[in-house]
Amino acid sequence: MKTRGLLLAALIVAGLPALSFASGEGAATFYNQGNAAFLDGRFDDAVSAYETAKDQGSHDARLLYNLGCAYWKAGELGKAIQHFEMARTRAPRDGDIQYNLDFLRAQRADELPETDQSIVVRLGEWPLRHATRRELAWAGALASLLGFFAAGAFWPRRRERFGKLGLAAAAGVVGLGLLAFVYTGWHYAEYGTPRAIVGAEELEVKSGPALSNPTLFTVHEGLDARVTQGRGTWSLIEIPTGFTGWVPSEKLLPIG
Repeated sequence: MKTRGLLLAALIVAGLPALSFASGEGAATFYNQGNAAFLDGRFDDAVSAYETAKDQGSHDARLLYNLGCAYWKAGELGKAIQHFEMARTRAPRDGDIQYNLDFLRAQRADELPETDQSIVVRLGEWPLRHATRRELAWAGALASLLGFFAAGAFWPRRRERFGKLGLAAAAGVVGLGLLAFVYTGWHYAEYGTPRAIVGAEELEVKSGPALSNPTLFTVHEGLDARVTQGRGTWSLIEIPTGFTGWVPSEKLLPIG
């Protein structure tokens, strides 16, 4: 009950001010209409209004968050997870988004094995979970620029004045810049491959791109998948366990 309350409370707070979306007043109008419908318990109407706001070009994290709430209340788990994932890519440090994503994932029929990660791995993944690709790229560029300026200041004429400590500091800044660029590449590898959520209540994964092919395994609504290849109306997916297979593309909800 605590998590359900969080979903509703967060939406109410987000709906209090009149938001100004970059796409124009039309999107904000439909956003506020969606909030009113949600609070009246008309969840299908809320979904319709939020989707209209999104169609007008708004991909604000608050809109996607509320759309995820509305889909959940309307009984569409897959689309709820899809929109919370889209909100998370735009606001990776928002704790409510992650909290609700964890709650919704717990409602899925597919149980994935838990993986024990060392503290080194968890620390290494922290920037991926709390920064966007653009933020990582800017951090890398800024750190590298400062580092090269520092190296130029310390080498070679001022080497005697600043000594090895200054050169070490400059090298450290350059290293931080390179590390940020490495994280940017890691972020692309993690999130650059097209991702999707299974939208069907139950979906048979085939050995090839046709219904006549044997079924390898079955997945259920809300499961995360990477789309590694497309062929006509079929997509080759990889699920978190590493298993791969073909499914109809229309059964997937892309995370844009």
